[in-house]
Amino acid sequence: MTREELLRVLSFVDKARGISEARTALARTDPRWNIISYAMRRHLEGRLLTITSAASAAGVPYGTAMRRIGDLVDEGYLLRRRRSETSKSFSLHPTRKLIEEYESYALQLKALVGQTFGFSNGEGAIDDFYFGGYYMASRILSYPTAMRAGVGFDRKVRILSPVDPTFKTLSDFSSNLNELCGTNVEVVTLPLDALHAEIMENHARGNQSYDLVAVDLPWIGQLACQGIIEPLGEIIAAERYSASDFHTAA
Repeated sequence: MTREELLRVLSFVDKARGISEARTALARTDPRWNIISYAMRRHLEGRLLTITSAASAAGVPYGTAMRRIGDLVDEGYLLRRRRSETSKSFSLHPTRKLIEEYESYALQLKALVGQTFGFSNGEGAIDDFYFGGYYMASRILSYPTAMRAGVGFDRKVRILSPVDPTFKTLSDFSSNLNELCGTNVEVVTLPLDALHAEIMENHARGNQSYDLVAVDLPWIGQLACQGIIEPLGEIIAAERYSASDFHTAA
């Protein structure tokens, strides 16, 4: 399911629950769901989730809300992460466990809605319609989780890239990266010629100005010969990277 579909499912469920909880006496406020829903929404929107805001979203007294938040942290559904190495404040983030369970729930709900209202072919397929009114291709990868230990909001991650629609999207969604990585991301874009010149000058300066640099494929040979880039095999092995974290095309 797409990010937009996941958000629409959240809105649909929250509004449906609101009918029974707020407009009638058929149900009582469920702080656990309210916290989970709010946490997932903030995560999908790339917005900061604080403990105070999560407690406020619970819809119950503060003490009760804090106990429910503690339960979700203890059960492995929420990650409590320090905002920087020296900071005394923390942010909350959905864990992989919560994201996967929510996506499973959303898929089942989508299938049920499709079967109930005749949007699917009746054979249990969930890709027959787009939840929310228009079709969009399904995502291949599940929505990412936040880093367990953020980079820190007291520093900035700078990315040097070409003027390109792909990297414009990266810049447009920098707030999502900020939330996932626990830092401030700055994307610097330059035309190809200027980008090549800046890569060479940045290497000559010795004091690197960027954390990530995008290079054009024809430059690989030159940059490798001059020692500006190097193979990542040993680094990947030493850091125990999981290949499953990356798309197979990479």
